[in-house]
Amino acid sequence: MTYLPYLFGERSPYFDASLSGGIFGLKAHHQQSDIIRAVMEGIAFSLRNVYENMGIEKNKIEKFRVTGGVVKNPFWLQIFADIFKAEIEILSFDEGPAYGAMLCAVAGIQEEDLFIRWQQANRVKAIYKPTEQASFYEKAYKTFVELSLSQVENTFPSTKRKEIINK
Repeated sequence: MTYLPYLFGERSPYFDASLSGGIFGLKAHHQQSDIIRAVMEGIAFSLRNVYENMGIEKNKIEKFRVTGGVVKNPFWLQIFADIFKAEIEILSFDEGPAYGAMLCAVAGIQEEDLFIRWQQANRVKAIYKPTEQASFYEKAYKTFVELSLSQVENTFPSTKRKEIINK
């Protein structure tokens, strides 16, 4: 089952407000938990799709630090680790955007001691590593991208469609 999370269109990487969300492959035997899992996977696939379209493949990120509400869900964090094929680190101090802004400010001061002290104060409290499930997710991700592109093919004029598909 594949979920496309385009309930309000998609900003990136397709920039098309007319894309639609949907669940593909849903059968009578699926349960509510299967649908919930598909939604969680679809959101993670969408974020990977954005990441891959940023054009930074040369410098593949091997570790991501994640903040916000998702850190309260170990199951979802493992899904992210498997889909991104990267370690997901959770910090002991989770204040999301405020923490990121503060880190930028500390780094901007260019006092290495201050930056190191702050890193020591906010240690990694959990790490999620890719499991054997990552190979399953690789196939599922390809399906996600194909379904997404099939919508793009049907909504964009042919010139824009070729530009997006040939990325």
